[in-house]
Amino acid sequence: MTTLFWSLAETLERVAGTTKRLEMIGIVASFIGDLEDEAVEPAVSMLLGRPFPKFIDKSLEVSGVTLMSVLRRVVKDDWSLFSKGFRDTGDIGSAVKVVFERASRNRQASLLREPLTILGLRKIFESLAGFSGSGFGGSGLGASGFDGSGF
Repeated sequence: MTTLFWSLAETLERVAGTTKRLEMIGIVASFIGDLEDEAVEPAVSMLLGRPFPKFIDKSLEVSGVTLMSVLRRVVKDDWSLFSKGFRDTGDIGSAVKVVFERASRNRQASLLREPLTILGLRKIFESLAGFSGSGFGGSGLGASGFDGSGF
């Protein structure tokens, strides 16, 4: 059995949908309990918003500038929708969600041939962590987060 990344996303949506601490704990515990052994560590890291655990010396080193450049290309004419979503929520992920829920553009086909699994996403992260050079590193999205400048 391989756990789909979608199930992790659904788990986080369920957690976000409650303010009850014990309910949050129950949702996450149930999710973790259903994982295959090798998916537990990557899933827990992702639940914490990290591509890798803190004890592993790897980072994706995606700069805020790179992220904004990609988002501008994806949302095109819906940039004002993204900007409003970010101003309203203060969160990039929530703003992107607003764009994808309300945007007038057609949905793209998946870039992957098979459904994305938690272990598959970890492998993608590991391959991305090996990149370096101009445009990588420096102002990555780390513990300091993203300040929202530029929109």
